[in-house]
Amino acid sequence: MNHLLGRLSDVWSRKWVLLLCSVSTAVSANLALVVNEPALFYLVFVLTGIAATAF
Repeated sequence: MNHLLGRLSDVWSRKWVLLLCSVSTAVSANLALVVNEPALFYLVFVLTGIAATAF
């Protein structure tokens, strides 16, 4: 995931990649609060992984 976000920050700027990952953090935290089905937690884990890669 680091390689993908690194290339993305080369095309865009680091500011937009950090913003994307910050939004991913907020969405994953809020989604974890409202998800009722265990299968949807995979989406929470994916978004958390994207957010953790940026920082």
